[in-house]
Amino acid sequence: MRGIVAGIAEEPDRGESAARRMLEAMPHRAQSGYEVAASGPFFAGAAGRSEIARDPVAGVTVVADARLDDRQELISALGLGGDTPGDGALILAAYRRWGTRCPEHLEGDFAFAVWDARERRLFCARDRFGVKPLVYARAGSLLCFAAEVRQVLQHPEVARDYDEIAAGAYLCGRGDPLQRTL
Repeated sequence: MRGIVAGIAEEPDRGESAARRMLEAMPHRAQSGYEVAASGPFFAGAAGRSEIARDPVAGVTVVADARLDDRQELISALGLGGDTPGDGALILAAYRRWGTRCPEHLEGDFAFAVWDARERRLFCARDRFGVKPLVYARAGSLLCFAAEVRQVLQHPEVARDYDEIAAGAYLCGRGDPLQRTL
C-alpha cells in the first residue's frame, strides 16, 4: 500500500506531528512504516512504497505516490545516469527541468506535491485520469492534502463537518469541484 500526506503550516514544528497523525489514521497504508519530513512551512509524510525525495542544494522536496511508465525514456530525457532512481527522484528531476509543466512529461499513475523553498511555491499534481487520488483542505493559513479524505480530517485544524451547499449542488448535478467540496 502507498500513501502520501503533506501541507503548508505557519508553525513548522507542528507540521511533522500532524503528518504522523495523518498517516497513522490509515494504518493499512503505513503497514511497512513511514517517513516524515519538514522544510520550513512544508511538511510531508510517505507510507509504504511512496517516497520523499529531496534536493537540499536547490531547496526542493517532493512527496510522491507514483508508478511511472516509460522510465528509460524519461531518464534519458532528463540526462540522468548511474543508479536507476525511484519515481519520487524522477519527479524531482522532472520538476527541476520543466518546472510546473513536468506532469506533461510523465506517463503513469501519480499524485505528488513539490515544495520549492527558494520560490516559496507549493505545486501539486496528479495523473490525467485521477488514478492516484489527491484530496485537500484549506483552513485559515493551512493547506493540507493526502491520498484519502480520512487522512486530511486528522489534521487538528481541518473542520470535520460537511458543506451543505456543496452537498446540495452535488445532489442537483450542479457541483463545481474546483470551488467547493463535500
